[in-house]
Amino acid sequence: MQDIPDEAVRLIEQNAPDFIVAVQSLQGKAGASPILMTLDAFAGDPLLLYACLWYSATHGVACMFAPMR
Repeated sequence: MQDIPDEAVRLIEQNAPDFIVAVQSLQGKAGASPILMTLDAFAGDPLLLYACLWYSATHGVACMFAPMR
């Protein structure tokens, strides 16, 4: 997979800056728990969801979705 484009990183910086912080805090930590996410956090913005998943994947951090209630 190629590196995430700058435009996608800017989208995350503008709309999900806490996600970047979470990825950076787990990056390089072997055995770290994945970032727990909900689809509600990305309601109506599938591009942001894809960008966040791409960002975490390129930084070696796993994500997991919590079940809907």
